[in-house]
Amino acid sequence: METKIEDWAADMREQIKSDKEKRDIGRGYPDHYQFKQNSLIALDKANHECILCHAPVKIVHHLDLSKDNHELENLVPLCSKCHSYVHRRGAKKTSKYIREYGYTLKQLGLIMGRPKEGLYSSMKTDEGKQAVKDQVSIFEKYIE
Repeated sequence: METKIEDWAADMREQIKSDKEKRDIGRGYPDHYQFKQNSLIALDKANHECILCHAPVKIVHHLDLSKDNHELENLVPLCSKCHSYVHRRGAKKTSKYIREYGYTLKQLGLIMGRPKEGLYSSMKTDEGKQAVKDQVSIFEKYIE
């Protein structure tokens, strides 16, 4: 019984150590030091206010949605509410198409050789959706 508890405790210590190391990396942000330094500068420049609603802020958003571009002009202070809205808004635009076809609407337009606006209206019918799926299938076979 003693060894089971000791083994369990040793496993837990390893998991805690591993989790701490993951947190210390900076949550997946390469060059975390530059990110932190430029984040603080961006927050100071905006007086720690959200640039959209002027609420107090502790978060900076990457304008290009890249986790490795920590240039000062790419970081903007947003409150958590506005930051969530910005990410949700962007996801709603493309997630439906990525989920169904594996490509954004813009990419589908390029694959189909049509502007995305015209493609959007034709995809409202079952025939239109099937035509897009067929063309995507042909495209993927071609690029293999």
